[in-house]
Amino acid sequence: MTELNIAHPAGRLSCWFKGRHVNPLLKEINLIWRQADIEWFVESVVEHEPATTDTSAARYVVNAKRDDHGRGDPDRIPRIYSYFNVDKHYPVIQNLYFFPFVGNTSQGFAGDPDDRVNRVSNHAAVGIWSNEYSNGGGPYRTPVGDRARADTPETSPQKRNFFQKGSLGRNCAHELCHHLRLAHPDEEKQAAFQRLMGGKRPAYSLTPNEITTARAEAMRRAKSCLSWDPESIIIQIKGHYRRSPVEEDWHQGEISGQDESGTYLWKNKAGKSWRLSLDPERLVLGTDTDNPDFNTNKTNGREFRLVLKRHSKSGHSEYRVKGFRFKTDYLERRTNGN
Repeated sequence: MTELNIAHPAGRLSCWFKGRHVNPLLKEINLIWRQADIEWFVESVVEHEPATTDTSAARYVVNAKRDDHGRGDPDRIPRIYSYFNVDKHYPVIQNLYFFPFVGNTSQGFAGDPDDRVNRVSNHAAVGIWSNEYSNGGGPYRTPVGDRARADTPETSPQKRNFFQKGSLGRNCAHELCHHLRLAHPDEEKQAAFQRLMGGKRPAYSLTPNEITTARAEAMRRAKSCLSWDPESIIIQIKGHYRRSPVEEDWHQGEISGQDESGTYLWKNKAGKSWRLSLDPERLVLGTDTDNPDFNTNKTNGREFRLVLKRHSKSGHSEYRVKGFRFKTDYLERRTNGN
């Protein structure tokens, strides 16, 4: 949104976010979501004038506070949306709105994924100024992306441990969680920490159950807005796969075609092989007890999670198999077998 400044007791809050900020923001979002093998794309960036000049709506938002249970004031949300022309939203993809300030100690909010009556099921708004970490004091301009984390090598411990409070990339990644049916943890019962969904000691992590839920919803939404050819995906599963770098023979192998029972076969360069069965809804290749990791690594050693890549051809978008993840390794599909 252009030419919008909101009056705040600490000073005027401008709408500084511009098109040039999109790429570093998207880099941070996808870095966070890589753990779930979900990648986000930008269809378009729209800058427009405010749909209303009603300054009372902005004043209400600035003064809105959380209740005694920590819940944000719901009446501020339609006032924020009044500045946007939501009639021009995209009905089948995610719509992120950037607004100067979305309420005291708030960084963003997302629409109910089931609320299609009010057409907010795929809407989310994030504040580009926030006083979340100043405990309701003076707002600060949120950093676009966590560049210190993004530029850290994947093998570095800092990649896992670095946490920059208030990163706009993390805020967007968190709101997208809600659209993929993830909820905030119950702080009274919370046992896992450093979570993207917040709670005590928030950071970037998703739990195994959250990854399963998010992937299922992402697949459902992807099928509804882009061409989806299950037969094409099935054909593409066969082929050679390789981890980079290859450090042992277990890091490369081949998936051969289906037998009469619909079962695939994985065989690595070490000569070890086991059966794979496709779950087309979850897009995973399940294994059985002939997989050496089936009983020793129950968390993520029982299935290959397919990674898809969206491609556009003559204006038509489709998915292709890019590789799979098994345990903590990613093996890329090699079309020429090398």
